[in-house]
Amino acid sequence: MFLQKIRKIKEHEVGFLGHPGVDRKKPILNPLKALKDAPIIAEVKRASPTKLKISDRDPFDVALLYERAGAGVISVLADKIFFNGGWDVLKGVCDRVAVPVLCKEFIISPVQLDMAYVLGADVVLLIAALLTDEELAALYDYAKRLGLFVLVEIHSPEEYERVKWLSPDMIGVNSRDLNTLEIDLLKAASVIKSLPHGLFKVAESGIKGEEELRIFAESGADAFLIGEALMRAENPERLIKRFTHVCKSVRHNLC
Repeated sequence: MFLQKIRKIKEHEVGFLGHPGVDRKKPILNPLKALKDAPIIAEVKRASPTKLKISDRDPFDVALLYERAGAGVISVLADKIFFNGGWDVLKGVCDRVAVPVLCKEFIISPVQLDMAYVLGADVVLLIAALLTDEELAALYDYAKRLGLFVLVEIHSPEEYERVKWLSPDMIGVNSRDLNTLEIDLLKAASVIKSLPHGLFKVAESGIKGEEELRIFAESGADAFLIGEALMRAENPERLIKRFTHVCKSVRHNLC
């Protein structure tokens, strides 16, 4: 299963991952404030386990384009093996943009949180399905002590029951099953709709166009993490602006 494979790889990687040994050079930015008016989390995503190579675009040029287009947050893959990302990519993006940055990594160790913090990330991802309850609690607590915001990812109402006591900053609902790698948009929309009012909810994976975005927005998602569709688009800037317009339109109609 994919998650088990990832876990073994990350356990090996963190054994060689030392603390950067330097201090953070920039203040931590609030992603919740940014996403209130700019609800798109635009992801720099050059590859994936299912699609392999997605784009050869320079990740730093892409990040700057996303920022110009009005993305509220920029997501960066720190995983090299499956997503052709890296800690160097994270640092380069954090050094170049003035909007909050999400470190998208399979985090299982405080060392990874140290890396994300020092390199300039403002938000980190913790995946409930990858961690035990004890690991999740310890990593969440450590991230908060560093001052980082945390996006806790779930896939089902049962996983929400596991994490709700943390009172997470943001709850991400991933449409992709991380064991089978299959996407179920309607299931994810149902999970989002089932979450309590007042949570900040992020729809992750599977948003290819306006139809999918509307499904999640009408289900109550507050922000939308989009990678492949933007990386493959001929005009990502125009697509971000269109997605942002659709989000605001749905919000207005629901009020």
